[in-house]
Amino acid sequence: MKYDRFGMLEIIEALPEQCAEAAKIGSLFKLPKGFRVKYKNIVVTGLGGSAIGADIARSYTAGEIKVPFFVNRHYKLPNFVDKETLVV
Repeated sequence: MKYDRFGMLEIIEALPEQCAEAAKIGSLFKLPKGFRVKYKNIVVTGLGGSAIGADIARSYTAGEIKVPFFVNRHYKLPNFVDKETLVV
């Protein structure tokens, strides 16, 4: 297409299939032995579009997750981050 040189329409139309594939990949993931699973909070950090996945994960887990889930959009981590924080 003359106005869609990068094929964005096709990428957007494929979003449902991409989400289904991501869910399949996530369901097959196993945490490594010895992985610490008790954290007092979770911080996922990213700028711009990199934070969108974290927003989706936070929304998807709302009401189920038992610890605060914070999406950080800054170059520095928040002051509350410590050794009991899972940072992604």
